[in-house]
Amino acid sequence: MTKNFKTSELDMLYGTTSVKMPIPGGKLPDIREILDISFKNQKEIDLVIISLDIDRLILSAEERNDETKPDFLYDDNWLNDAGYLWNKSILVHDCLGNLKRTLQKEPSMTFDEYSSFSFETGEKTVLEKYYRRDDIVEEKPFTAEDKELVSQNVMTNYATLIEQNPQTEFLFFVPPYSVVFWDDLFRNGDVERILSAEEEAIRILLQYDNVKVFCFNEKQEWICNLDNYSDSMHYTGDINSAILQDMHEEAYRIKKDDLTEHIEESRLFFKNYDYDIICGSQP
Repeated sequence: MTKNFKTSELDMLYGTTSVKMPIPGGKLPDIREILDISFKNQKEIDLVIISLDIDRLILSAEERNDETKPDFLYDDNWLNDAGYLWNKSILVHDCLGNLKRTLQKEPSMTFDEYSSFSFETGEKTVLEKYYRRDDIVEEKPFTAEDKELVSQNVMTNYATLIEQNPQTEFLFFVPPYSVVFWDDLFRNGDVERILSAEEEAIRILLQYDNVKVFCFNEKQEWICNLDNYSDSMHYTGDINSAILQDMHEEAYRIKKDDLTEHIEESRLFFKNYDYDIICGSQP
């Protein structure tokens, strides 16, 4: 959800010198680990922007992503890095190209370019990747166990870090997932669970003075236009740029007093939307 952010745009808006550290498939503990390393090595951090991925909230506070991650590169022990430093593929395919570019004084990749992607977008592309079940499952409740999972997840992975760094401003944003994402939740009976998880997570985060939360569920002109998406969740760089601009202008910011109203508006929209208008044309 953050890969297509441009640090040049963020720096221009906020007067920062930023780095981009997206984690493919990352869950909250993965993000927390990167933040721990960042604060350990850079004591004065003014601003952190984090995607609040609402589909990851009702999980164990220890659950990480499913992809293989070289944990040995995240510790302070150089002795266990030999498998990386003397890896033929790394030396030939990565190091030599970078050395050549350095010797030729060619500019390195910028953080605008780093990890960014550009895929084909549009209704046909998105719906071809989407399996839509025929039936609609009865809506599932947001249980006490769900609430406890959300609380533990947010408190363990974010709240402690926020408390320990009161000088840092944390901006969380709920990404504008497409209407196809919400159709999948609707047909599987999960809209209420996910929105209630979002509400609980935001309620916890808004306890802290150095936190701001923004939610883009209301950007219907984005989420209902599949030209903005390459699949049910991932949007174009133009949307990332607009998110940065909106956050800087404090548009779509959620405050304590309007959290309940915001969630209720989302409930009304996502539980009553005629998904067949878009998703019914699935190939």
